[in-house]
Amino acid sequence: MFFTFLAYVILRIWLWATRRRRVDRFVKFANWTSNDPFEYGLLCGPDEAEIEQPKLRLKHTEDVIDIFAQNSKEQILFARISRLGNGLASMSFYIRLGNKGSWKSDSVSVDRSWSDGYAAAGLRIEIIQLKQRWRVSFNGVVRDDDDNECHLRAVFVGNFISGLGDYKVFHDEKFLAKQLAESSFRANPNSLRELDIYVQPFSLTGKVFVNDIEEEVFVWGYRRKQMLSKEVSEVQQEARITLYTKNGLGLDLNEVRVDNLSTKPLIFGHLAFPTYQQRPVESCSVSSLTGASDLEVGADKHQNLRLSIKTQIDCAAWSELRGSQWMRQTFQIVRLTYDGNPGYGLSVSKEGSTAISLEVPIVRPYVRLLGAPEAKSSQRHVLLFTEQVCQNEALTGGKGSSLAVLTDISRENATKFSVPRGLCVTTRAYRKFASSSRVSRAIENLVSFCGTRPSNDDLSGECEKTTKIVASAALPSETSEQIRLALEKVFGSDAYTAKFAVRSSACGEDSEDMSAAGQMETFLGVSGLDAVAESVAKCWASQFSFVAVQYKRRYGQPVDSDMCVVIQEMVPSDVSGVMFTVDPISGNPLSMSITANFGLGESVVSAAADPDTFVVKRAGDGLLSIDKRQLGLKNLSTVLSESGGTQDVQRGDRSREQSLSDAEILRLAEVGLLLEDNFASPRDIEWAFHEGQLYMLQARPVTSTDNIDTEFEYLHESDGGLAAEFDSLSKANIGEVFGGSPSTMLQAIMPAMFLEDRLQAQAAGADYGRHPCSRFEVLCFHHSQCFFTTSSSFGDFAGDDIMSKGFAISIAGRLIDDDIVIRSNRNKSKYRCPGARQPGFSELVPIVLKSEKITRDTEAMLAKYKSRIDTISDLREMLIASFSEPILLSQTHDSHMKIIKYGSFMNVILLSLLAHAEGGFTTNVFADFALLVSSCNNILSAGVPQSLHEIACAVSNDYGSRFVSMDPQEALSLLREGSTKSAALFREFLLRHGHRSIREFDTASRSWSMDPLPLIKTLQSMVNSDPKSTGEKPKIAVEELLEGMKIELPWFKKQILKFILSHVRKGIALRERTKSGMIDGGHKLRLNLRLVAKRMVREGRLPDEDLLFHLSPNEILTLIDTRNPRLVVRAMNRMKNADTAARAIYPEHIACPPFVPTNMTRELVIPPTGARSMKGTPVSKGRIVATARVVARLEDAHEIRKGDILITYATDIGWSPYFPLLGGVVTELGGLISHGAVVAREYGLPCVVGCHGATHLFQSGEEIMLDGNAGTVSTTSS
Repeated sequence: MFFTFLAYVILRIWLWATRRRRVDRFVKFANWTSNDPFEYGLLCGPDEAEIEQPKLRLKHTEDVIDIFAQNSKEQILFARISRLGNGLASMSFYIRLGNKGSWKSDSVSVDRSWSDGYAAAGLRIEIIQLKQRWRVSFNGVVRDDDDNECHLRAVFVGNFISGLGDYKVFHDEKFLAKQLAESSFRANPNSLRELDIYVQPFSLTGKVFVNDIEEEVFVWGYRRKQMLSKEVSEVQQEARITLYTKNGLGLDLNEVRVDNLSTKPLIFGHLAFPTYQQRPVESCSVSSLTGASDLEVGADKHQNLRLSIKTQIDCAAWSELRGSQWMRQTFQIVRLTYDGNPGYGLSVSKEGSTAISLEVPIVRPYVRLLGAPEAKSSQRHVLLFTEQVCQNEALTGGKGSSLAVLTDISRENATKFSVPRGLCVTTRAYRKFASSSRVSRAIENLVSFCGTRPSNDDLSGECEKTTKIVASAALPSETSEQIRLALEKVFGSDAYTAKFAVRSSACGEDSEDMSAAGQMETFLGVSGLDAVAESVAKCWASQFSFVAVQYKRRYGQPVDSDMCVVIQEMVPSDVSGVMFTVDPISGNPLSMSITANFGLGESVVSAAADPDTFVVKRAGDGLLSIDKRQLGLKNLSTVLSESGGTQDVQRGDRSREQSLSDAEILRLAEVGLLLEDNFASPRDIEWAFHEGQLYMLQARPVTSTDNIDTEFEYLHESDGGLAAEFDSLSKANIGEVFGGSPSTMLQAIMPAMFLEDRLQAQAAGADYGRHPCSRFEVLCFHHSQCFFTTSSSFGDFAGDDIMSKGFAISIAGRLIDDDIVIRSNRNKSKYRCPGARQPGFSELVPIVLKSEKITRDTEAMLAKYKSRIDTISDLREMLIASFSEPILLSQTHDSHMKIIKYGSFMNVILLSLLAHAEGGFTTNVFADFALLVSSCNNILSAGVPQSLHEIACAVSNDYGSRFVSMDPQEALSLLREGSTKSAALFREFLLRHGHRSIREFDTASRSWSMDPLPLIKTLQSMVNSDPKSTGEKPKIAVEELLEGMKIELPWFKKQILKFILSHVRKGIALRERTKSGMIDGGHKLRLNLRLVAKRMVREGRLPDEDLLFHLSPNEILTLIDTRNPRLVVRAMNRMKNADTAARAIYPEHIACPPFVPTNMTRELVIPPTGARSMKGTPVSKGRIVATARVVARLEDAHEIRKGDILITYATDIGWSPYFPLLGGVVTELGGLISHGAVVAREYGLPCVVGCHGATHLFQSGEEIMLDGNAGTVSTTSS
């Protein structure tokens, strides 16, 4: 024992001394004090990306990614891809849908991974945002519980729950030293670095389609990435248990043998708590995980959490390569409890590994492997299909390189099919052609013209002019001569009489990202060298047609693209058509689709004829059978014309005549499988039969297999922040501040807002400051909307302490006692570890004393800021510079949050004083609070409607009713450029409030200074209502307010109240100032990003500048560097989703996804009639009987009439212009400090908040009574 203890002490000292050498690999990308976006974490550089991305080259290691996730409904996901380094990858996929069954698939296939994702045999695990968001999709064949084959499609988007655990360093030193001391320790300080594994808790939202089942899935678990040695090495995994429970406990527990460090296996792991905190495992009651079913594993103050594995519910496997031996590794899916909480886990043991013999696919030379060397190049203008260099897509484009590959494959399969002979006029030839002065000038003019954002009509005319100039230009003599020599070499004397197809082949077309099908010209039946040369020029010119240019602009591609032209002999086909080696709609690999018609294939490709359709079923053993036949009319055929070109021939009804025999159908299918095998991916193939010979004319990738359910995927893309299944979220206050659907850009830049919080957390030793990938626990996104978490280090919505109660009343207008909130918060409170504490009194004192200075310092910083973006010429540097002033977000946010704490603290004291005198938080407490704070003057946000009312009065005097009937654009010009009083007031308004707008926190929004038209339309409505000057709001003496209170206070408490009230008023005023400052900081960033967006549109990288805000900063950087069309499509899908998702209205508090919008369920219910009333929280006194105006969305605010009582979900500053028209305000969301409450008090409008369901209970046009004293809303008639 003595020697063990001595060894333990020595090891503790050694581990302490070597701590600096054991640094988390992600820490260096987390410098919270830096202005460099690559250092403070907003942008990812190549070094950081390299950690997460698939490794380019693998020699002796496997690159492994796996994801395990589950929920209490027994929905379980496991996805694993291991890249073996020899062009092969091992894939395992498992999905369970409760009692509906489980499905699994595992195989070794060609590695189709790319720079941003892993792919093998129908499974893709893709990086969307490094360290934060991954996507998992599967489209392939699985086996069910009865071992039957079936087709399954699934898509999941996963978001991180908390930080990464890097097992090179993520160890508890005490636990590690204890284990090493109890073994024969071999002190090699580098050995821990061999544990090249890191894990991260993840939640995933997905949808599964299998058989007749369509099911949404919300699961929680772990993402794990590791590098494994393929040889027998010093690091060997003995066992692993990965689990997650319903209440948010996660555990990844490992038993690993490290020969250079210890003679016994080490146990280590990652423990995740429902509080977003993580700890290395600090204790384990067993020395081996193999066979263990009842053990205690813990960390921090939770040392003895009991893990009980109850039953094995299923098992599956994957294949792995060890040296030259294939092994079959079995894993178990188990039901368990952890600290008494139910969950499911993945259990893997070395004992489940057995040697097997495995027939693996051959990696063909045509497959583009990640990390493969660059293809051979050539300076020649013409290349033959038979030359290997012709397979280089950079020289011959998508179509040309594909035909060269097909030609190569046909040599080895000459008895099965042929490829018509041909050649490619390369992209180098095009560049030579396009460099002539006349052609280059025409192209440059078109490119410049596109950058001016012309109308479709103007662009169409410019395209037509450019196309004519380019098409009429002669080919360079060098190119013409090389074409002649190549044709003579291939066709001999027939070169002058044969008929050719001349087709465009642009770089990037016929790819998985962008097909460009039918965008450019094809010329058929071309005969003669002169005609061929003319057709080549016309093909090159066709990329400047209006259709082609619009297509390229839509996908952010350059208008002038590198382009090859294919010259290929025509086959006078008897029958031709198209074959998909998978179902073209669903991507089902068990189903092949063939369409066929007599004559040339153009009638099928162009959909000019009604062809035959055949479905071929293929089994797992390769057996093919014809499953379905659907015979078309085939009343039109396209054939070669003797005079050149083609002609359509009407044939009459041939629906009883099958265009292909059964033998030909199966022969086609066999060749389809052959090509799919050679390309290692599903193919879209054009083919033809002539006199019994089968010809392959084209083989492009099928582009639809990964599109599982786009609408669902983008609605849930940002789902994250829930650590437990029953975590509760709140719309209180946040529904006003972050209304609608926040853009991707806003979500991405939010961490920059919290840099000061990170530094403070770092100083306090909290997770959010220690771990670079930790989540800020106050906000989260779900269903494409923003929510508060109801329990965090910032506050507990349902807490019993006075601060929590005051916070709840401030933001929700009531004490929160919802069962779902209490359950969620108790769970988090139970597992909260030290280092995550709520702000105490000692932290508030400096804020109270310096509140005015905090506000002034931020305002001074904003006033001093001057953008330099417009002086930068390089687009990439413009983007980086835009994010190099994080202080615009961090300081403004920090000052606002400090003032909120100050104001909330003072509100709590005032409310507590009133509640103590009243005996509880009654309606009188809220009414008197509203009365007291209504005395606040000079509140910035309330100044918006006051200023607009003043402008409306001046406009009415200056222009009268003429202003109302003006076109809004004309009226805007009048106020922007006029010399009247109203024009001066309008310009002054934009200077002071121009940075504000509807959804003003979102950088994607256009502020009033950027787009004043909404203000003009509001002014026209106000002028039409005959506005009258109201004068300045009178100041009410405090004594007068005290006399109007319902609650009686003794003299000494009144004196205390006076003192506290002065701070409450100050807090409200400062809060509005710092909020305006925070919006101004975001607005300055918005203006910088708009300049970047305009440049990107001008350079043709984006079709619309608004799309920039639906990309993350890293995606924009990638788009600048690569013009990746997938990113443009992603932005389009997000923009479309944002419009839809913004309309959803969710309950104030919600838990257990999926979340159902209340306005969706209300639409199914007949609107109520008769006498109705409801009670909320009074926040502004007064009583009024008037017409109800239910307006759910600001876009419909034009329906408001003077004197109406507005009933809406929530208000932000975008609603401010309408307050002068209102008689009262009712909102579903809101508290004492909400925007509607503040402005209503300033205007003396009765206002009641927290009336959940009011937009459904009442209808526009009916008469209602709003009582801001009692907090009630009711109809006046039955």
